[in-house]
Amino acid sequence: MPKRNLPTPAGLNKGEAPTGVTAYADDRSRNQKNLELKDVEPNTEIPPELKEALINSINQVFALFRLNYHNQFSKAYPDLDTLNQGKRLWLTLFADIPPKRILHAAQQAIKTSEYLPTLANIHQYLQKSLNETLGCPSAHSAYIEACRATEPKSEFKWRHPIVYWAGKATGWYLLASEPETVTFPIFESHYQLLCERIDRGENIDAPLPKRLSQAPKERPLDSKEQQKHLSALRGRLNL
Repeated sequence: MPKRNLPTPAGLNKGEAPTGVTAYADDRSRNQKNLELKDVEPNTEIPPELKEALINSINQVFALFRLNYHNQFSKAYPDLDTLNQGKRLWLTLFADIPPKRILHAAQQAIKTSEYLPTLANIHQYLQKSLNETLGCPSAHSAYIEACRATEPKSEFKWRHPIVYWAGKATGWYLLASEPETVTFPIFESHYQLLCERIDRGENIDAPLPKRLSQAPKERPLDSKEQQKHLSALRGRLNL
């Protein structure tokens, strides 16, 4: 079949692409390139040795989200400025989180969520990842353990010491007297702080069992001392 020569649109030289098509191609190329932007500065101080690794991790997360959530990602980050603002926010909020844990949390979110994860969702995945790394129970499982622990609390066989300390910080009476809707958010806050302290390398010891202090044995009074105490008692009673 002979090749047909299509007419050139008016006002356009032969071989020249329409302006709209060129602009679209340039914008698409620019956005694709900037998805891997490495010079996004966070709004917080980060040690130089961690800064590059953290930025690379955030870039990988956003690239994974773009690949897996397509239209949702485009609606959330329609332009380069919005994209960079999102990255800066992540860098600010997760500046103290190891880069590998951030990437792992994002990968877990992709496996379980059909929707583009929010920062709150990522924080939950980070907490779960932290608990698994440290060998700690989940916050809710720890809460149930703290509520059901028998007295004396210091002698209870805790799965991890931080469950005891989170319960103590929350208040044993509060845990026993108020509903979960009131007490769990308080307990969870203390528990997460303790997990983060362990993640930073701090040692949190198990509670020491309370020992019953033995009162010193009193020496029996002799007859003169007994008479003296009796006289003093009569004087106070006006006998």
